[in-house]
Amino acid sequence: MPHTSSIHLKVVNGSQRPHIKVPRALGKPAVTCDPNEELWARATVIDGLSLSLGPEAAGLSPVPTTIRLLWDEDALYLRYRCESDEIYAPHSGRDAHHHLGDVVEIFIDPMGDARQWYEVQVTPTNQVLDKMFLLTALPEHRQDLLLDFDLMSRELWEFIEWDMPGLQHAAAIDEAGWTVDMALPAEALMRRHGEGHLRPIIMRANFLRYEWRKGIDGGENAEGRRLIAMNWASVRHGQPHVSPGAMGYLELIEGT
Repeated sequence: MPHTSSIHLKVVNGSQRPHIKVPRALGKPAVTCDPNEELWARATVIDGLSLSLGPEAAGLSPVPTTIRLLWDEDALYLRYRCESDEIYAPHSGRDAHHHLGDVVEIFIDPMGDARQWYEVQVTPTNQVLDKMFLLTALPEHRQDLLLDFDLMSRELWEFIEWDMPGLQHAAAIDEAGWTVDMALPAEALMRRHGEGHLRPIIMRANFLRYEWRKGIDGGENAEGRRLIAMNWASVRHGQPHVSPGAMGYLELIEGT
């Protein structure tokens, strides 16, 4: 049976952070968005995302989203299932401004110390952005878990030219919405640990979905669409990339 993410919470700076356990896959999931892939039946399931924090979410409701997670020694596997009655993906090309269209994202800090973390975005049309963040000083967080602004101006570096080695991704659109599969390679996730394979470990992570909807009051872009920004671990609107302390806890385990 799949596991849900609503059981364990940790408190950081007075704010609850979700904590889920991810089981080892019994085989190697194919990164093809195949709805008949039986290995996902054993996955941990995040059943629904919450709205981002701030006035930008006023009057909005989350869009049904599920995320499934598995791992083996070679990769962390993710499957996003996004219900939607229309697709908006205006950009193409690696590292384009995909967040200005419908997209799913993961932020992951394999060491969990808020010194280096990765961002990966995939669109419904299988376009990708991958980026690395590096903090060259000890992290200082505000009460809302956003990094201190002065610290960011001096010590935070973003490497958009970086490509995650071995990243796999696929996307598929159907009548009810869209699906994205990803495999984040152990080569990237375990580099700071000095290892080449995944093992039982706790990492920090956040999972997001951006849905740009027409017909909602207060359109934000040139086409009158308004952003519904959703996340697993609560984070301020527009600030997930500079809030490593807001990430939840992802625990890779051997059993169920």
